[in-house]
Amino acid sequence: MGAETVPGRPSKVTALLLGAAVLVLTTTLPYLTLINALFFAGIIASGSAAAWYYIMHHQIRLESGEAFVLGAMSGLVGGVLSVLVAYLLETRSVTFRGSKASNFWLHGRAAWLLKRLQPSSRCLRS
Repeated sequence: MGAETVPGRPSKVTALLLGAAVLVLTTTLPYLTLINALFFAGIIASGSAAAWYYIMHHQIRLESGEAFVLGAMSGLVGGVLSVLVAYLLETRSVTFRGSKASNFWLHGRAAWLLKRLQPSSRCLRS
């Protein structure tokens, strides 16, 4: 792994997974995605969370280059996991009262409500 360049340093895998989890949450959950409207603050926070966890947990100093690589790797892993989670929610979702649960979670209540308010074909018979 590219982040493991300095010998004798503890593993960064846990910090990478924590940062990836923050990124998945801020890009998948409906109301948390609003954080990313502020200059992608959720994505930046995921890299910061990974670096913060690694520094605080292991009580070591990271050089700026190492912290950048740790945050970038966290973003890369989180981006891949976010796409995977979105794909799984979209394709493998169960039905929720006639609509897909993924539509409910990914697009929020507004899309679900608009879908429910659309006139059905039964009402349009003449």
